[in-house]
Amino acid sequence: MKENKILTQIEQRELFYHKALGRQVTFKNQPDSNYSANGGRTLVDMDYGGRTWSSSKWIGVLDQDLDVVIDLEENSKVSQVKLSCISDNASGIYFPLNIEVLASTDGKSFRSIQKWDPNKDSKKKQQADPAIRKFSLSFEPTECRYIQLKAECLTLDHMGVFIFADEIIVL
Repeated sequence: MKENKILTQIEQRELFYHKALGRQVTFKNQPDSNYSANGGRTLVDMDYGGRTWSSSKWIGVLDQDLDVVIDLEENSKVSQVKLSCISDNASGIYFPLNIEVLASTDGKSFRSIQKWDPNKDSKKKQQADPAIRKFSLSFEPTECRYIQLKAECLTLDHMGVFIFADEIIVL
């Protein structure tokens, strides 16, 4: 602010405790070295990346699905997973095509518990302007220790495509 006038857009942050906060995150597909931030910790630290994907608070995976496993450290009932992503199509950053949540009690055998269907959610289709979206997948309470989240990457001929994420929230 300057002279009681707002000079920029107000940025709000949603902060609360959730089951994956500060837990270990393992990548099945490694982030691009230029967009690896603080590794898996970045996705569960409640420190959102903000409106600029070039900040050091976003994880960028190039030409691969975002595929991570979160160890909740003990069995817990889980009923919702949220994934925060940014898109900037002009920069080759797109929202996921599909998202799937899987659960496991042993970290070896995972079962699918929810899939996000983009055809049922017209608000979250690809768009040209930069935008941030929080994809939310709700399901019947499921007992698990491990959560796997897979976000499918768009494929374009002759162009690298990123998925950028900054937070995964497990409730």
